Amino acid sequence: MAAALCYGVRGGGAQLAFHVTAGNYDTDTLIEVLGELRRFLGGEKAMLLWDGLLAHRSNAMRAWLATQRSWLVVERLPAYAPELNPIEGLWSSLKAVELANLASPTLAEVITQAHMGVERVRQTPHLAYSFLRHAGLVGLMTPQPDTQVPLGARRLPAGGRLVVGWPGGFSPPGSHRSGRDSLPSPGSCHPGRPAGAG
Repeated sequence: MAAALCYGVRGGGAQLAFHVTAGNYDTDTLIEVLGELRRFLGGEKAMLLWDGLLAHRSNAMRAWLATQRSWLVVERLPAYAPELNPIEGLWSSLKAVELANLASPTLAEVITQAHMGVERVRQTPHLAYSFLRHAGLVGLMTPQPDTQVPLGARRLPAGGRLVVGWPGGFSPPGSHRSGRDSLPSPGSCHPGRPAGAG
């Protein structure tokens, strides 16, 4: 399972993308996913915060990221600091509600329950921001007129998006990712409505 929370720097709400794939996310899969992320963001600049997964730091990923600097800045979260990653709030929420005490003989039921949890989070606008606040990153979302918000040595693009988590796939509503790595998914695997939308 993979998820990403996308926050608008100058408002516009938050969006949650969720994806399930068979096997592990390797460098090639993640490069494909980041291409989908670019299309999903509609050309907006983004800062991606992610952990130290081996595929995130591979030579092939570094080389690919170097070609994407016009729209993407990547900031690695410190090792052994999951409390700084807002996506951990999502996983905790799912484990505490939909996946709590779940004993299932099939992976399909786990996936179904996880999708129900993702929909619950999408329909509760304050949750995505509570994950950000709990990680201590809410200051990144305070818009500064015609300036950029610092994060360490990097800067969040003005008017761009902050994307946190471990991205899996980003598909428009009504479509599903295909290919040998994808599992049939019950429900939607798309970003959904912005948090706070009607």
